[in-house]
Amino acid sequence: MTTNRVTGVLTGVLITALIQSSSATTVMVVSFVNAGLLTLTQSIGVIMGANIGTTVTAWLISALGFKVDIAAFALPLLAFAIPFFFSGKSSRKSFGEFVFGFAFLFMGLQNLKTNAPDLGANPDMLAFVQNYTDMGFYPLSYSF
Repeated sequence: MTTNRVTGVLTGVLITALIQSSSATTVMVVSFVNAGLLTLTQSIGVIMGANIGTTVTAWLISALGFKVDIAAFALPLLAFAIPFFFSGKSSRKSFGEFVFGFAFLFMGLQNLKTNAPDLGANPDMLAFVQNYTDMGFYPLSYSF
């Protein structure tokens, strides 16, 4: 799916639309390059497609006014992957592991969405950030 730049971009758009996270797509692509599954040239198209996919997804959500709950796909994906995961054939087992990974990615994104606090609504956090907004890069020097 990454034989040329166009299919690489389309792959990036599709993966980002499915998992609704260009950051997760980029992390996966970097991991694939590190493992030698993709070349650097192929990865550029996929990452560009991921960025395009994020933009298109945002436009669709704002235009249509709905958002797909990706966690609803996690358990059916796990059930779908179990026979492949325990298959004796290595290609089927690899496919099962791939689907397991996506299912756990979906569950993790849902977990972050529901359990991470909304920092923008926290007045203490807003006051903390406002103390450092007028300082430019000076607070970064505290870490050195």
